[in-house]
Parts: sequence; structure tokens; C-alpha cells
Amino acid sequence: MKNLPQLKPYLTHPFTGILIGILCCLGSYTYYSLSLKNLDSLEEKALYLQEKKKWAEWKQQKEEKLAEQLKKADSDYVEKQLESLVFLEPEIQKLQALLHSEPQNALYNKRLQFLQNGQNALRFKEQNFQRNKNFQERELVQQHSVEMNQYDLKKLLARIENVTIGNFTPGPRPPFFIVKSFDLLKKTLTSTEESYVVQLELIKKEMHHE
Repeated sequence: MKNLPQLKPYLTHPFTGILIGILCCLGSYTYYSLSLKNLDSLEEKALYLQEKKKWAEWKQQKEEKLAEQLKKADSDYVEKQLESLVFLEPEIQKLQALLHSEPQNALYNKRLQFLQNGQNALRFKEQNFQRNKNFQERELVQQHSVEMNQYDLKKLLARIENVTIGNFTPGPRPPFFIVKSFDLLKKTLTSTEESYVVQLELIKKEMHHE
């Protein structure tokens, strides 16, 4: 209080008022900036929690869908829907037509036998059986490579991946497959015909069957 008379000239100076106004503006701006920053941080946190919730819900739905698929899975799906597939049907029909006019053609007969007698059919060997709570899984190793065209590939993948590919749909009540390996070698038959040599390994997951 004793120094108040001495400070009065400074306090009443116009520059002091301007300085106080500037300081007030700076203080208000700083407060506003901090508040805005905190608001942005809260918005980011809210968005993160929202996305986390969506991901958790999606994961739960996916797990429930998988559990339902495994519960309904046909234990003989591999035999019924994969090993029963006939590949290169257009070539089979072509060979049958050729053999009508050349029944003794050894080359045609040999090729047709290869395509029809099971040598070009999928055959799997099961190994590495594992059980986890209510689920079980095993590896399916293809015993020998097979030849197929692009339509055969789509048909096969539709049944393995449980998705529709073009006109090809999954088989009924599929288990859950994981493609462990998929080797594909392109083979040219003629200038207009192509086939692929396929070798694959799968992991089949299904409900535990007593």
C-alpha cells in the first residue's frame, strides 16, 4: 500500500492499459487453445473407444458365426464335396468323342483312364490331429497332385473358402478350412486349352465329435 502512490503513474499510463489488455487477450487465447486441445483429445479418445467397440462387436459376431458353422459342419464334407469332384470334364467329353471314331487309339485311352479312374481326383491324408476344448483340427495333405482348369479351380475354392465364386457355390454344411499351402503350376495343353497342376494342404477345423 505504501508503494501505491509511487505506482500510480505507471498504472494510469495508457501503455499499461494496453499491456494489460494484451495480457488478458493472451491469457484468454491460451485458455481457449488448451480447452480446444483437451476437446480434441477427448474426441480422439471417444473415436478410439467407438472403433474399439465396433471391432469387438465384429470379432464377437465372427466368432459366433464360426462357432455356428463348426456346430453344423458335415464330418464327411471332404469326402462328399472335395474328393468327389471330377476335373477337366470338357477334355473327358472331347476324348470320349474322339474314341468313338478311334477306339483303339492308345494315347486317347490312356489319357481318359487317367482322368476317370481316380488318378486325377483329390485324395487327402489326415495328420497332426489336435483338440482344443470343443473344437478339433487336423491337417489334410494331398496325396498326389491333380490337373484342373480355371473353372475347376473356382469350384474347388468355393467349396474350401465357403464363398460364392462366379456360378460356383459352397457345399452344404462345410467345416472351416485354412489353406496351409497352395502350389499352382500352369500347364498348356494346346493353343486354346490350359490346365493347372495343383498341390495343396489344408487345416480342417470342426466341432469335437465323441
